[in-house]
Amino acid sequence: LIGERLLDRSQDKHLQGSPSEALAYALAAQDAYRAAGSVPAAVYLALALANRGSAERIIKEAGLTGGFRPDWSAISPVTATEAKGFLIDAGENYRQHSRLITSADYDAMMESLWNAGESFDRAGDAEGAIESFSTFLQGARAACPKRSEGVFRLGQVYESQGTYSIAAGLYEQLIAQRDNPQGFAGVWADRAIVPLARCLINDTGAGPESAANPEAKPEAKPEATPEAKLGEVALGAKEGQAGVEAGVEAGKRGARNQERAIELLTTVIDGGRLLEPEAEEYVQALAELGELHYRRGEYAQAIARLRDAARRDPDSARAATLRYKMADAHRLSAVTLGEEANDEPLVDRRARAAERLEHLREAEQLYRTVAIDLGRKPSGRLSKMEQLIRRNAVFYAADCVYMAGNFAEAARQYLAARDQYPTDPASMMGLVQTVSSLVKLHRWDAAQAVHERAKALLASMPDSVWNEP
Repeated sequence: LIGERLLDRSQDKHLQGSPSEALAYALAAQDAYRAAGSVPAAVYLALALANRGSAERIIKEAGLTGGFRPDWSAISPVTATEAKGFLIDAGENYRQHSRLITSADYDAMMESLWNAGESFDRAGDAEGAIESFSTFLQGARAACPKRSEGVFRLGQVYESQGTYSIAAGLYEQLIAQRDNPQGFAGVWADRAIVPLARCLINDTGAGPESAANPEAKPEAKPEATPEAKLGEVALGAKEGQAGVEAGVEAGKRGARNQERAIELLTTVIDGGRLLEPEAEEYVQALAELGELHYRRGEYAQAIARLRDAARRDPDSARAATLRYKMADAHRLSAVTLGEEANDEPLVDRRARAAERLEHLREAEQLYRTVAIDLGRKPSGRLSKMEQLIRRNAVFYAADCVYMAGNFAEAARQYLAARDQYPTDPASMMGLVQTVSSLVKLHRWDAAQAVHERAKALLASMPDSVWNEP
């Protein structure tokens, strides 16, 4: 009777939107029922709801939005750990609820399995998410409208773990079912195209199991005979050749995957999937295709695609990353144009030089925009990647000025960058470039003074800083 009353109070508090009080009553009900002999399924559901509600309240108050998984790096580690803990507890309790009711209430069992997968996924617990979503898919009927979403979510979890081949297989399964009139793949098949392309780009065919264990100690072996040593040499040569052949095959596979990825992404952009240009999947396809062109050194195509993506999604969380990659493509285009042939006609060299300067101006402006935009955000809300991008943008902007031949302004910007990041290893390169700029200007005394500052900074830095990105 005490357990029932406590459970009723927990359910009332949940409906009133008070998850912390609901959780307190649910835990008390669990203790009461446990003392009486067994805990009913309804208590685990109440615990799951209260824990999930507590986590979602933290997420909302922290201002985290978008996607299946919150960007935990954008909030304090303490807050993130607390919210994740609530989500994992919710997942465990949803899973226990589904086990207790089993087929007695099929719909409720499947709903709890789904909610368990979502909770684990949002917490970043890949193992729990994979188990729960997999169990859900095993039990889902063919007409279940969440089946296709479940395949997609499972693919997302595998992709987040770097298990690209399994993720790609799940995305392929969805795309193959897109036009099945008896299925529900539709929107999820469209959403699977960009992730499939991403997996194809990242899948090198080398799984975690192929990596050697750096902590493994070599086994002690007896002294080999001369004949055995010759055999080992021959075997080593054979294995070396096999390694070369495997590397060549991996390279061919990577090239095939890239071509397939370009084909998939182009299909989205050119209207083959009937997506609106404002659709999230369309913008994702533009961004991924731009990044793929960037990786391949196809900077003109990269700039065009990244510019289009940034224009369509100017205020999103990824906008700074898109502009940064666009700036990088402009800068690297300038580097390529600087490698001109000496036997080019004068008119061609002048045209190339003008084009190079235009790329440098565009790159500098974009880098500055990225640094300013990210600088407006509270430092505690910047992800590690955003912090890295902001720092690099400051130094690369100065690089563009240096490459353009404006050495006085370059020296000023390098010193300003060094003052902004005085203890960062990147500031060392900033001082080196400052010296180079001053030497170009024949300002020998100033160059010597900055050189001494660089030596003092280098001496003060521990060796470990050079392991940082």
